[in-house]
Amino acid sequence: MKRFGNILLAGCVLLLLALTAGMAAAVDDNGTGNVTDNAAGNAADNITDNAATGEDVAVQLTDENIEDGDGELADDIEPYDGSVGPGNALYGLKIAFENIDMAFTFNESEKLGKQVSRARARISEAKAELRKNNQEAANKALELYGAQIESINRSAAGFSGNNSGLFNAQKNIVKHQYVLARLLEANPNNTGLQRAYNNSLRQEEKFEEKTERKLERMITKDNRVRLKTVKKEQVREREEIEVKAEVSGNTTKVKVKVEFVSSSTDNNTLAQEILDRMKMERDAISGLIKIESKDKEESGDTVEKLKAEAETVGVGTKVEAGYEFSLDTADETGIVDGIAQKLSSVTSDDILAVLKMEITEIDDQMESSDNVRGKGRDIEDKGVEKKGNIKGKRGRED
Repeated sequence: MKRFGNILLAGCVLLLLALTAGMAAAVDDNGTGNVTDNAAGNAADNITDNAATGEDVAVQLTDENIEDGDGELADDIEPYDGSVGPGNALYGLKIAFENIDMAFTFNESEKLGKQVSRARARISEAKAELRKNNQEAANKALELYGAQIESINRSAAGFSGNNSGLFNAQKNIVKHQYVLARLLEANPNNTGLQRAYNNSLRQEEKFEEKTERKLERMITKDNRVRLKTVKKEQVREREEIEVKAEVSGNTTKVKVKVEFVSSSTDNNTLAQEILDRMKMERDAISGLIKIESKDKEESGDTVEKLKAEAETVGVGTKVEAGYEFSLDTADETGIVDGIAQKLSSVTSDDILAVLKMEITEIDDQMESSDNVRGKGRDIEDKGVEKKGNIKGKRGRED
């Protein structure tokens, strides 16, 4: 029995030594270009990124700097150069310590701040491993980044939309996204990076819904990217959906037009966003439709056309889509029902088949992200044009 007690005591001592080593490593991380936790009480509404060092510093947000200017996007997360990275045997212990610390953080603002800070730390670790071509270790850090994003989303649900800490977390996620885009540009085949980038995009959209603010990218003449906050009602004003019907005899020509600004440059995502706007309920169509009558009946069949164009300038995407078709009815109720039926038959594959993507050159003047939002790495792709397959099931549009 005494021998068992000695073994148990020795085990406890070894565990204590291991925990101490892990804590020392975590402290070592704090001075090596990573972001770790600030002192207790340094709330999320007081953190922002320092472009020079990559560390979090305290800054008090005000209504003025929230609405008029929210910093510059830069690749400011330094690669991790501490001793306990994702390829180290003690990495799991380091993460366990972080989780224990989080469990004992009861102030919700402080907890959100730590979650954002640790998400940034995971990017720093992944960046270092990618530079060493250690894909497995990098993906481990990127997987934990995704877990942190989920934690951030859960924490954000408990805040009011006008909380400055919540908005600052939103801004930091956008900055993470910018760095991830650059890493993805250098490592285009890394699926872990793509997942992390997509996670940041989805979280940004969730923040936008919560805060009713959208962070738009402003490109300066020297190709620097700055953030500007736009209230959600202003964003909605930029979306346009038109439904026009021209009645001639017993035939009605219909034109449906959709315009909006997307935060994505992915063709599948853009196609789904177009589809979501086109598939309108009957009441929505009835409220939007403009019906005109022509005295003279036109001969010939109307060619059915589905078109979709996306123009990406720098870091954003302006989308325009249209669907033209004819209906064998001149009755208003029949027209509305016919339009609803036609729109409901459109699929994302139909849109993908005709979608044209174009990346245009940034001119010398500052451009608002009315036309520029999406992957930050597209800034360098000046003059590149990407076009999808033009022909589709519903006709051609050249």
